[in-house]
Amino acid sequence: MAWLALVLLVVALLYILKEPARENALFGVVVFAVLGVILGALSFFASLAFIYEIATSKNGWQWKAVWIIPILLLGVIGAGIYIYVARKERIT
Repeated sequence: MAWLALVLLVVALLYILKEPARENALFGVVVFAVLGVILGALSFFASLAFIYEIATSKNGWQWKAVWIIPILLLGVIGAGIYIYVARKERIT
C-alpha cells in the first residue's frame, strides 16, 4: 500500500500544473503527501499485525500460507477478507 502515497503525490503534482495559484497548490501537495504517508503506514502496520497473528497460530503451514499470501498481495483488503472468512477457523 506504499504505492498510495506515490499516487496521491502524482495527483497533487498534476493539480499544481493546472492550478494558476501556486501557493495554494503547494499546500495541496503537502496535504496529499502527508495523508498518503499516514495511510500507507497504517496499512503496512495493520498487515504486519495480521501476518503475525496468522504466523503464530497453531494451524498447519498450508493454512498459514493461504492467508499470508493474500495479505502480502492485497494488504488491508486481504486482511479484511481474512477477518471475514478465516478468523473463526484459526486455532489458538
